Amino acid sequence: MNLTEDILENIGGIQKNSLPDLINDNSDDETDTRFIVHSPYVDDCKLDSLNVKNEKGFLILSLNIESLNSKHTTLQLFIHKLSTFGIRFDAIMLQETWLDCNDDLSLLQLDGYTCISKGKTCGRKGGLATYLDESYTYKLHEFSYTPTFWENQFIEVSGKQLDKNFLLWNLYRPPRDTYHMFKPELRILLSQIDKK
Repeated sequence: MNLTEDILENIGGIQKNSLPDLINDNSDDETDTRFIVHSPYVDDCKLDSLNVKNEKGFLILSLNIESLNSKHTTLQLFIHKLSTFGIRFDAIMLQETWLDCNDDLSLLQLDGYTCISKGKTCGRKGGLATYLDESYTYKLHEFSYTPTFWENQFIEVSGKQLDKNFLLWNLYRPPRDTYHMFKPELRILLSQIDKK
């Protein structure tokens, strides 16, 4: 068993936690998920073995940070360590920041990035933040449908070497027994995104 399987084994396995499978499960629609590639979990001991170069693509790191205030220094060191391997992310998307809407972000900055935060709405451990490479421009988006028990952050990104603008979607679903409600709400939002 690999590291990804080990981590996901206790929460339903890879199949239950795969976004393409979740979207297409019992679906008659023609949702194209070919652009979604499964990303393995990697610990920092294996960073030098990653073949991650960002010459023409848009590279994203997604982390459940469990309190940005308490782990900001660790995040800074991690990003610095990645840079020693030549890895620089265009966006760093964080979940469970535990930040509120009115929290001061001045001490939570990362060099070369713009911090875009959305305060927690689905419990004391929610909250989202995206660090976007400062060479990009962005615009926040909201959709008319608001999920009842999970959080999203939509950011339209433009600039740099991008051929066209695209929408980043930072999403956090708390580990409660709400999976049966998550899927219908996810479909509603995907439909609104597709129309826009």
